Amino acid sequence: MARQVKEKRDIHQEVTDKILAALEAGTAPWVKPWNASAGFPVNASTNKAYNGVNVFLLWMKESAEGYTSSRWLTYKQAQKAKGQVRKGEKGTPIVFFNWREFDDKKTGEKKRIPLLRYYTVFNVAQCDGLTDKVMGAVAEADKLPESARLAHAEEFFSKVHKATGIVPKRGGARACYSPSLDTILLPEFASFSDAAAAYSTEAHEFGHSTGHKSRLNRDLSGSFGGEEYAAEELVAELTSAFVCTQLGLKGNLQHPEYIGNWIKVLKGNKKAIFTAASLAKKAHAFLAEAGGEPLEAFKAE
Repeated sequence: MARQVKEKRDIHQEVTDKILAALEAGTAPWVKPWNASAGFPVNASTNKAYNGVNVFLLWMKESAEGYTSSRWLTYKQAQKAKGQVRKGEKGTPIVFFNWREFDDKKTGEKKRIPLLRYYTVFNVAQCDGLTDKVMGAVAEADKLPESARLAHAEEFFSKVHKATGIVPKRGGARACYSPSLDTILLPEFASFSDAAAAYSTEAHEFGHSTGHKSRLNRDLSGSFGGEEYAAEELVAELTSAFVCTQLGLKGNLQHPEYIGNWIKVLKGNKKAIFTAASLAKKAHAFLAEAGGEPLEAFKAE
């Protein structure tokens, strides 16, 4: 009897398919208009934030299930915390990179290659018996009101302006970044539907600005309508989502007209969303540093 060979899972493709399904349904999984003050998904046991595509995978699950907490943990971590995942609850698979070392036969040097793996986490809402500390319970009196979060955002961007040397020029109906001039144009603040939309747009354009050759040096030469241009727009979108989450502001989809382009990019390259998330993580870290709030707390799991 022939031995059955187990088919190897294509995790890049599986994750990309989940993102594509959301985009094809007309929603962007990195936009988090619900429960914005909950922040980044974090591990409830270590209090470290998840990052990269895991942020979107967990946000999508939160939205689908109506979870009000962004705190997650593994089955064993729940048990170690004297709690228990309820019977019948299904976990959420997320990804991590493991490294495999091998000897290069040609050079004799040791090399490392990344291997993508799944592991499963549960939202704290799926567990019983967890302490308030693990649940991350915050008293209503300790939550920042919207006015305080908006004032915080204004202070953050003022520091970004000073650190980058870019003070956006206000006026007109367009929001854009010019790589050749290293300038940002934004509509008047009052013309936005609300303050969160204004800051979300500003974060998007500053996301583009991090790609300037004097900063993170990304390729910003793509032409409007092309795949390279759409890929850079995706990086800026994700950067805006990360910055707004850090500031506790609801996100806004900046360019819904690009959903079709992003679908095309992701269908053509199953690693595109991983690349965009990685670049956006670096852009977010750059802006957080410029805004006086470096991301020591947002380390990879």
